[in-house]
Amino acid sequence: MPKSKPLSWYVILIPLVILMVCDLIFTLAGQPEGYWKDHTLYSEENPIAKILLKLGPMWFIGFFIIYIPTVLLIAFKFKNPYNFLFIMLLFMGHAWASASWVPGFLPVSIKYKDDIIPIPGWYSCMAYFFAISLISSFLYWLTSKLKRPPSDLT
Repeated sequence: MPKSKPLSWYVILIPLVILMVCDLIFTLAGQPEGYWKDHTLYSEENPIAKILLKLGPMWFIGFFIIYIPTVLLIAFKFKNPYNFLFIMLLFMGHAWASASWVPGFLPVSIKYKDDIIPIPGWYSCMAYFFAISLISSFLYWLTSKLKRPPSDLT
């Protein structure tokens, strides 16, 4: 019987799962209006996601329903430090991929007197990365309060 993982192991996976779900939601929400009538009108650069979106949104969602548990299972199978490297690789990839949609969702502008000053999407992305960092840092800090820290995820 495999050795059970400490609670800190599960906590450290939360930011990754959050980003994977954000990537799924943002990708679907970022599709142009015409996509919902004609799936060939997708907007995506990831080659796997292109194929799935062209087949239809349910294929894309179905893929993620299988993809997320598969990634977690693979992470469980790796030994330290490869498990942590695998998690961070996917974490950074999904952070970047999901952030690519953020400027379209958060067009920010400031009203100053009678002028409206647009703020570049770069700042929206920075706010998104700040939120990711804040949530992740809190959860990693929380693991340090548990029995075993995340660096000991064997």
